[in-house]
Amino acid sequence: MKIGLISDIHSNLEALSVVLDALKENNCTEIICCGDIVGYGANPNECIKLLRSCNLKIVLGNHDAGVLNKTPLYYFNEVAQKAILWTRKELTRDSLEYLDLLFLVDHSYPFHIVHASPQAPGKWYYILSLPEAIHQFRFFEKPICVIGHTHIPLVVEELNNQYRIIEEDEFLIESGAHYLINVGSVGQPRDGDPRTTCCIYDTKKKLFKRMRLEYDIKSAAQKILEAGLPKVLSERLFYGR
Repeated sequence: MKIGLISDIHSNLEALSVVLDALKENNCTEIICCGDIVGYGANPNECIKLLRSCNLKIVLGNHDAGVLNKTPLYYFNEVAQKAILWTRKELTRDSLEYLDLLFLVDHSYPFHIVHASPQAPGKWYYILSLPEAIHQFRFFEKPICVIGHTHIPLVVEELNNQYRIIEEDEFLIESGAHYLINVGSVGQPRDGDPRTTCCIYDTKKKLFKRMRLEYDIKSAAQKILEAGLPKVLSERLFYGR
């Protein structure tokens, strides 16, 4: 079985559409999403509708929680606050009800699925370095924990109490090893590469693969401007920052 792994869509319909098409073309029969369907972008309802048509396992992200008033606005910067307030007004009742059903953690085999960190799913900690990642391994028992939140891909492997960052976009999951995998961002990459990001895990071959895909950034950015959202949310899409 091939499983698609995505996170941080942030209402970017153009990016999500390209990713879902790619996962379908690669014969993924299930998709795992590490949260943040909404926030920042201009198509929250459309993204939710598209995801609901998939065989999907998904957890709650901090922007999803912010829209639902489950995380206070003061946790967010000014730009994010404006996007959350806009999104609240834009979402349909069906969309809000869908978000409200999401849990912070999913333990579906063989993954531990959470948006930010296994240590404290509702605290929205950022894991950006090897020491920060190493600290998290004590908080999950599954062989693989998949996360998002930082919008920056990161893979850390623990094998025989030795830790290393895996730089390759494609690698084998080793027997007896544990992995903390940040799958990057579909809708707003922040690692300097503006292309959308998704991953695939082949459960038979034990093969993990990260893909970067071109999408219509110009259209997504223009929609943000037309919606009256902060200009910076449009501009940053072109730079992956």
